Amino acid sequence: MIIDESEEPSSSVKSPTEVSSTAFNQTEAGVGPLQQLLPPPYVSYQAVLPPVVTSPPRRQKQRWARLHKTRRRLAFASIALNCLFFLLLLRITRRERTTERMGRDKHGDTDITIPPILPVIPVAKPDPRSGKCVASATWSNATFISPDDDSPFNTTSHASFTFPDASSAMFLIAQGAQLGGHLQVVATSPHALPRVDIQARYCSARVLDRSAVCQMEQKKTGSVGLGIFTPHAFDGQSATDALDFTITLFLPTSSDPGSNSAVYNLETNLPQFSQSFDALRDVVRFDQLKIEGRGKPIHAKSVFANNATVMNANAKISGSFETSSSLILSTTNAPVLSSIKLHHRNIFKTTHLRIETCNAEIDAPISLFTTAANGQGGRFNISATTTNAPMTMTFPSAPARSILHLDAETKNSPASVWLNEAFEGDFTLFSNVVLVDQLPYVDIRKLRTVDWQSDLKRLGFVKGEVRWKMPILGGAKKPLGSVRISTNNSFLKLHV
Repeated sequence: MIIDESEEPSSSVKSPTEVSSTAFNQTEAGVGPLQQLLPPPYVSYQAVLPPVVTSPPRRQKQRWARLHKTRRRLAFASIALNCLFFLLLLRITRRERTTERMGRDKHGDTDITIPPILPVIPVAKPDPRSGKCVASATWSNATFISPDDDSPFNTTSHASFTFPDASSAMFLIAQGAQLGGHLQVVATSPHALPRVDIQARYCSARVLDRSAVCQMEQKKTGSVGLGIFTPHAFDGQSATDALDFTITLFLPTSSDPGSNSAVYNLETNLPQFSQSFDALRDVVRFDQLKIEGRGKPIHAKSVFANNATVMNANAKISGSFETSSSLILSTTNAPVLSSIKLHHRNIFKTTHLRIETCNAEIDAPISLFTTAANGQGGRFNISATTTNAPMTMTFPSAPARSILHLDAETKNSPASVWLNEAFEGDFTLFSNVVLVDQLPYVDIRKLRTVDWQSDLKRLGFVKGEVRWKMPILGGAKKPLGSVRISTNNSFLKLHV
């Protein structure tokens, strides 16, 4: 068969697109399975993206996690506290019911008195900071005494200690609650050793048993002494738990009648103890004397010490004190009523005196002495301070050419000072009303002059001077003393 290539293809031959379109139409029309094998026609579409879910930042997630954890912890803590409170309430309720049940007799409703729980009463022990206890007190048989209106005590016992070395420093201390008494320092025969006697007064033997009274020593200083210790305050303590001690310290005098007085070093710290010193000035002397108290007076008939310190609180200081170097008298809310003698022995040093109190008066006659061969000279420094109470100071005697520096002050009360005619120097006075009175001193040669004047610009201010016209060899300038006295809302009077 010969085919003519020049002829056009028959119209029965279709393109793939047409075939696909025909097959699709035939399928829709229910054409046979052959047409169903053909792929479906291309249908254009538009992609749809899912919504973007924004996640919270990382820090916000951590904050939420911490907040959630904190809330859980608070919830657990609240539950635990509620449980504990409930258990505690349940236990208290059960204990009350048990106590009530125990107070009833099993055969009826008869009440049974349950004794109260007694407090634990401590037993006193020596304070190791005060020294070492080397011997405890051995008390004598108890002696019954009749109590009086001022004292409820009905029993007394005695004990005694002897200090082995008279040259050692001695101390007396007392510590604890419901403790007080009296100290007496006296002189004894020269051939004895220092001894301390103790008398204890109490209401019950158990009160004395829980105290500690012993002989003590301090190795660092070589001191020996007496220590009294009672328990500190405890619940249920009453007046029947108190202890009262009378301490007597015997100090031997010098064994040689022609020699100087025996010299001792003594320190006391006895709160609620009155303390008194016998007339010891001519038989016993102290190199270092320190007396401390509180609430009870301190009195000395006559005491001499190179250096003395007397400190009290809420109780007065009185008596005669004498020193060659330094003396301090200090208390509060109580007067200082003392006669004082100051000795100047070292030309290179000054003898010092300090008097202090508040809300109470100072009344002190002060005599000045010197050990110089010609009886002249001496340096003295004195200060006195109080408030709301009068101050009175006199100087009955003073050596010629002595140098006195005095500073005295009070407030809201009068101040009166009598200077000795031997004083030479300047004085300054401060007060609302100032009176200066010249002493009636017989001065035939008119060697002594007293001048003073008021400051018109400063009311209540007076300044003056006292001079002696005495020749000074070599034309050297004389050292002068000074006096300063002040008060307010009252008058000030100076006798010069």
